[in-house]
Amino acid sequence: MKATRTRRLKVPADTKHLIQIRDFAIKYGQKFGFNLRQLNGFKLSIDEICTNIIRYAYQGIETNGGLEIEIMRQDDQVITKVSNWGVEFDHNSVEVPELHQYVKEGRKGGFGIYLVRQLNDEVTFGRVGNQNIITFINNVESRPTLMEVIKQNFHPSQMTIRVRFGVIATIIISLVTIGTFFLASISQKRVLTRQFKNNYVTILKNFAQASADHILSKRELLITEQLYKLIEDEEVISRLFVIDRNGVIVADKVITNIGKAYSVPPGIIPLLDQEYLVQEYKDPQYGNSLFYSASIRIADAYIGKAFLAMRKAELTKVINSRLKRLRIIMYMFFFWGIGMGGVGIMGSMFITPIKKITEEINRLGKEGLVGGFHFSGGGEFAEISKAFDRMMREIKQSQVRLTDQARLKREMQLAQGIQQTLLPKNVPETVGFEIAAQYNAAMEVGGDYYDFFYVDENAIGITVGDVSGKGIGGAFVMSIVRTALRLEARGEKNASEVLVKLNSTLNGEMKKGMYITLFYIILDSKRRVINYASAGHTPMVLYRSKTNQIFRLNPKGFPIGLNLGDEKLFRKNAENEKMHLNKGDLLLIYTDGITEAMNPEREEYSEKRLLEFVRENNNLQVDVFKDSFMENIMDFTRGYPQSDDITFIVIKEKKKYAELQYEKRMLLFDMIEKDGRSVKEACAKVGISRSSYYKLRKMREARGFEAIVPVHKEKGIQVLDFDISEKILEVIREYPEYPAKQINTELNTEKHGFIKVDNTLVYRELRRLKLSTVAKRLAYVKRVQGNNEKVTRYK
Repeated sequence: MKATRTRRLKVPADTKHLIQIRDFAIKYGQKFGFNLRQLNGFKLSIDEICTNIIRYAYQGIETNGGLEIEIMRQDDQVITKVSNWGVEFDHNSVEVPELHQYVKEGRKGGFGIYLVRQLNDEVTFGRVGNQNIITFINNVESRPTLMEVIKQNFHPSQMTIRVRFGVIATIIISLVTIGTFFLASISQKRVLTRQFKNNYVTILKNFAQASADHILSKRELLITEQLYKLIEDEEVISRLFVIDRNGVIVADKVITNIGKAYSVPPGIIPLLDQEYLVQEYKDPQYGNSLFYSASIRIADAYIGKAFLAMRKAELTKVINSRLKRLRIIMYMFFFWGIGMGGVGIMGSMFITPIKKITEEINRLGKEGLVGGFHFSGGGEFAEISKAFDRMMREIKQSQVRLTDQARLKREMQLAQGIQQTLLPKNVPETVGFEIAAQYNAAMEVGGDYYDFFYVDENAIGITVGDVSGKGIGGAFVMSIVRTALRLEARGEKNASEVLVKLNSTLNGEMKKGMYITLFYIILDSKRRVINYASAGHTPMVLYRSKTNQIFRLNPKGFPIGLNLGDEKLFRKNAENEKMHLNKGDLLLIYTDGITEAMNPEREEYSEKRLLEFVRENNNLQVDVFKDSFMENIMDFTRGYPQSDDITFIVIKEKKKYAELQYEKRMLLFDMIEKDGRSVKEACAKVGISRSSYYKLRKMREARGFEAIVPVHKEKGIQVLDFDISEKILEVIREYPEYPAKQINTELNTEKHGFIKVDNTLVYRELRRLKLSTVAKRLAYVKRVQGNNEKVTRYK
């Protein structure tokens, strides 16, 4: 094998030269083709060998012979030799260390040679004369492609929010800018092409008109003279000729064609009654060409035709020369710069504060709470910062006089104060709805959370959440969620989209193993639509007053903050649903601390008991309902300590959509007709457009006041109510082997009250109950009834 490249370094055996040695190893390791993994191993091996030489090779010797490193590339191998002139040492006698024994005995050192052997493909040790030579050989691995490097080093889940935001925003803005550049170029090229085509139509028509008198007077030479002048001025014209009414060529760029009969080229449509024609065809001599033809007339009398041909390649060349690409590129970079500046500003406004808060929380987790909370920001972030900073100051003041146990208790109490300040102080008033909320922490600081905020002027967002972690950690996380959720929810009327954005914002920033469940609804007081989504939270309860039915609404969705491996999986599984409420209908959003609340006998409050309370007390006003519900839970638990928080929000429809709209319309008519206000002023006050008012007035004049009563089409829900769900469980306990279709058939019998429902809803309910397979249903029956005869017979 032939050595293609060789590099040497000789230095005294002194520790002050180790940096020089490492730089030499890195420089030529890279040049000779090592990838990043090999380079790190190579650098470590050189450092280990040279450090041992400096420490031990010249012990007891007066002269320091130094050390020499030689690196050479031979074909697909890099051969490295490290030499010294110190005492002889048989490296081959060094045995592989027994790692477990080393650890057990607490021994240090002895791993250097073992490490070098592990990091290199082949290692040999020898002595030639008075020289010790250590040789290690490595096969050069092929360099990874750009995509492999990206996949190995850039994992979205490992990036910070700011980096992910910056990378994605930069890619999007760059792609949009480049796309805009190409679209602008294409658009400008099309415009120029159209202009050039139209221009040559005008040129040919003018030429034809100028040739008319010459044809009548038989002055063909004058036509030919004009023809040559035109061809000289317009370089793209490949051919220009004129024929008379008999089809004889009277003027042509090619002199030999004059006097010959004109024949229409293959693929060209003859010009008949049209004023002109522009066609594309493939000329045998000039290739792809444009063929123009125009009639020559005097006083509408046909006397001949003029023809013009040009090569498309020449036309394209002229158009390309006139494209203003430089200007487009300048605009492109200008707008790209503006876009990137906007990204930087947005990152500073939204991403940076969240990142700083996360870093501060991580720092507090490592250093303890005495360091204080150091953060400066505005808006929602300032509120969190002030609360945390106040907590830190109080904790620091109390540390001197409190024991460790008392100090921890005090910290928890202060954190509870923070959480209480972050919870809404008032329940928002929303036209047509009653709303009440309740929060009881099981510990000094709990992981439950609820919030109200305005999405826009007509809609409010309502959320209930539960973090997988109680105490001060849960309070910290919920405070960040509160701020991020309010930011993402503004102006967004799709509940699941808000949860997707929230998860994307917090992805990779939460402590491993921590996650949050959320139920989020958007209450639109104008359109009377409720939009809702869930991130792995307990179902929302809906009571229908008109039918006395209870539903458990549970859209699909993963908890926030789980590391799913693929961020798209969260979006794919996030369901968004909509519905309308009727007068007297009630919604209850709650955390599992209610259904899992225990009494001294260790019995749970249970979902069934919760639903029974809703059915029996739905007629109460929400404030009374809230107090009665808490009283019912407390009576059940009888003071038994709870391990989870109790949080719920109750919403009740006070008026139908149609009633509210009718009242607004009547108020509008009274303000205009009785109070004498202008149409513009009254419509602005009530919130109805002037066009709608005129339409309503016309309807009232034609059919009376009944005509302005709005018709409201309700949004149904594709969920079975609680009673039917219980009937399904009865059928399963009796016939666990039945599939969904047979279960539905059994429901429609006298025994079960002739219940008629869609097969799809039955199957969805089985999935919700986690009883979608025969095996799961058999296991359920065993849990409830034990090994009954019917299950045994089936098996």
